[in-house]
Amino acid sequence: MGRCCGSATAVAVWLLLFFVVTVAAPAAATGGGAGPRAAQAPTDACQWGLRGAGFHMQFAVEFPLHYEEVEISFELPRAFFFDAAEAEQLYTITAPGGVEVAGNYTSLDIRSKFFFDIEAPAFRVAYEANSVRLGFARLPPATKGAAAAGPSPAGKGLLLLPIHARYEAVDAVTPFSFRAFFNRESFVRRCIPEVDVRDNKTAARCHTLPALTGEENRGRSGSAAAWPKRPSNCQDIPVPLLSSLPVVYVALLALQCTGAAVVVLSLLRV
Repeated sequence: MGRCCGSATAVAVWLLLFFVVTVAAPAAATGGGAGPRAAQAPTDACQWGLRGAGFHMQFAVEFPLHYEEVEISFELPRAFFFDAAEAEQLYTITAPGGVEVAGNYTSLDIRSKFFFDIEAPAFRVAYEANSVRLGFARLPPATKGAAAAGPSPAGKGLLLLPIHARYEAVDAVTPFSFRAFFNRESFVRRCIPEVDVRDNKTAARCHTLPALTGEENRGRSGSAAAWPKRPSNCQDIPVPLLSSLPVVYVALLALQCTGAAVVVLSLLRV
């Protein structure tokens, strides 16, 4: 009797497990597919990068022209900074062919987690990376007479604005010499890791990647082998010679004294 009850119980348990697995598996598959549908996958490819060299460059980012409310966000290492007032005045937005279309959008809005101190040296910057957001939105066609005849929404626009680099490293070992002062080829490479481009109105996202080719850095000797092409999201920042600081200060003071002497002598002759 007990053996029959035990067998019946085992069969009931197996049937219950089979029912649970059969019903739950399709539900799990359906629920798992809901996540990717809710999160917008990137549908466009946008390139971005740094243009120029040294301490004064341009930051270039592509965005799809069919985006209505463009938001560009990224983490900016402390080696780079924006002069917000300068960027808001000098930025450009162009369509394919170099057609200026900034008038079809609201003014560029630049926001950052930390204030950009354009005069602070790197050791005075209190953060390692600054969260930056650039935003602008398409104006309704009625607000601009030429907006209705604007560029095709199938193309890519290009946002271009000035960006700067600051001295982040210094050579405190090399002794001063005119050769070391005038022929230095010492750099540190700093990179912006990634950029996010999205349309806040539709939640569409752009698959962003650095521009395919960087600029070739050459030393004073002109040897390209020693200076391969850098990635377009990176910049090679010159490393100053610390031992040259007193020499530079003395030279500047001598120039000021010479200028003052020239002015005084010219006044005495009159």
